[in-house]
Amino acid sequence: MLLAALQGLRRQVAGTPLEQLELVVFGQSRPAQPPALGFPIHTSGPLPDDLSLRLLDAAADVFVIPSRQDNLPNTGLEAHACATPVVAFATGGLVDIVDHHTTGALAEPFDPRSLAAAIRWVLEDPQRRRKLGAAARQRAERLWDPVRVAGLYAEVYGQALERGLQNRSG
Repeated sequence: MLLAALQGLRRQVAGTPLEQLELVVFGQSRPAQPPALGFPIHTSGPLPDDLSLRLLDAAADVFVIPSRQDNLPNTGLEAHACATPVVAFATGGLVDIVDHHTTGALAEPFDPRSLAAAIRWVLEDPQRRRKLGAAARQRAERLWDPVRVAGLYAEVYGQALERGLQNRSG
């Protein structure tokens, strides 16, 4: 679906400033037969450390997650933490990561045309893209701060322990 979306995007951006689009594929080695999309494609290969991941995330204008099913992918959380808008299908936990038109854009599930349109929407206006990135960073700090998340886990475990003790004594 991503390939179809990128092929459609290529046709949409022909003759516009977005024609200069370049793609970076994270964590994967260059395939023997790279797809001919009309965009330069760079592959990072496996990333050796967290700093490399943060640098790539922060350098991207948009992070696309074309998953058909996913619960709460860390890649989306990490992109938002680096102030990078995320585009994904409106499915699974991706709707919990992307606040549509606030921190990125959600596409109709499994529709390559909708995914291409969402990518273009993020990219076509640099001011909008910066605003989305800033909102993504703020949301990441508010919702996924490790101290906050650890506290939520502690609360859940505490409630479970309390219920277990009540069930044993009652």
